[in-house]
Amino acid sequence: MKKHLKEIDMSYFEHMKCALAYAKESAKMMVYFFVHAFLPDVWVSKGSTRLKILNNKIKNRNIENENNT
Repeated sequence: MKKHLKEIDMSYFEHMKCALAYAKESAKMMVYFFVHAFLPDVWVSKGSTRLKILNNKIKNRNIENENNT
């Protein structure tokens, strides 16, 4: 467990906060995609747009960690 935290240079609670924020965003996206599946004219691009934003946040976090090592 501590190996991962050292690799990303975060404390346990910083990591928890970040991971839970990703989980919250993922849950919202699940709702967007679920509703869109049944009502195609609702949230046409909201889920995919939010997914791209979250993916970029994660990628940027990983790049930041690589640059700090």
